[in-house]
Formats: sequence, structure tokens, C-alpha cells
Amino acid sequence: FISTVIQARIWLVLFGIGACLHIFACLWYWVGDTADGWVTSAGLQSATTTERYVVVLHWAVSQLQGGIWDCVNLTFVERAYATAALITAAVLMALGIGFTTQLLQRSIDLARDQAYQTLMLRTFSSRYTLPETLYGRVKQFIERDMTEQEGREQEAQLMKVLPQGLRQDLMVHMYSHALVGHPLINFI
Repeated sequence: FISTVIQARIWLVLFGIGACLHIFACLWYWVGDTADGWVTSAGLQSATTTERYVVVLHWAVSQLQGGIWDCVNLTFVERAYATAALITAAVLMALGIGFTTQLLQRSIDLARDQAYQTLMLRTFSSRYTLPETLYGRVKQFIERDMTEQEGREQEAQLMKVLPQGLRQDLMVHMYSHALVGHPLINFI
């Protein structure tokens, strides 16, 4: 049970890592595209754009695994960039793994809570012999409530970080439709 919100966040993390790898790769090519740079020493000046991109992307991905690169004739700037990229890639991987682990743990916690509530419902149902239709309605509510609970928690986190004035404007927008038809408001 991985909610769609958590799945979307995991995909967002993967997209972020992919975007960073693309940027690392492009910068690596830019740094090495000099007369004495790695592009020249690797003989890639006449290679197609696709071939060059595959080489630099391979370099960027290798930074995630510790910077395995078989080109030894690097300039000072190339070495400095490679070192900075290696450190950044290590931090990026740690953040990606930590964030993904946190999301998966949240998913496990939600599934455990839902399983516990379903177990309590089964116990309650067998004790009081609930009709199947009522049991089904309660179970459906439990399943829907878990998804809504996650959304409410995210909304609460958002409200905490907003300034007071912006929070009030948001609340007015959220609840104005309920106030419009209220008899007291119509009376005033």
C-alpha cells in the first residue's frame, strides 16, 4: 500500500536526481571541452552529440558510486570539478535515500494503521454481528479516511509555515462557500 501522493513524491525525488545528473553531465563536458581537456584526450571532438552525452552522463552516474573514471589526464579545473561533483553526488544520494526511506516508512505506517482499524472493525463486527452492508460502508470509510488523513496532515504542515495574513486569506477562500449560504450571513 503506497499512496499516490507518496508515489508522486518518490517520482519527484527520482526526477530531481535525474535533473542533477543531467546538470553534472553538461557541466562536466563544458569543463573538459578545452584544447588540453578530457574531451580532447578521449578523442570525442568528432563524436556525435548523443555519443558525447552518453559519455558525460556515464561520468555523472559514476559520481553517485564513488567517482570511477578511467581518464587520468585531467586538468586542474577538471579535477576540482570532479571532486566537487563527487562530494555533491554523495550528499545528493544520501538525501535521496533518506527522503525515499522516510516516504516509504510513512506508507508503511499508514498501511499498519489501516490494517489495525480493519482488524478492530472485524472484531467489532463479529462481536455485534454487523450486516455485511454496514460492515462494507465502515470499511470503505476507513480506507478513504486514511487517504484523507494524509491530505489533512499535509495541509496542516502547509498552514504552519504560512504567515498569519496569508493563512487567514486562505481560510476565507476555503470556507467562504459554506458561509455564503449560512442563515446568519444572509440575515446580516
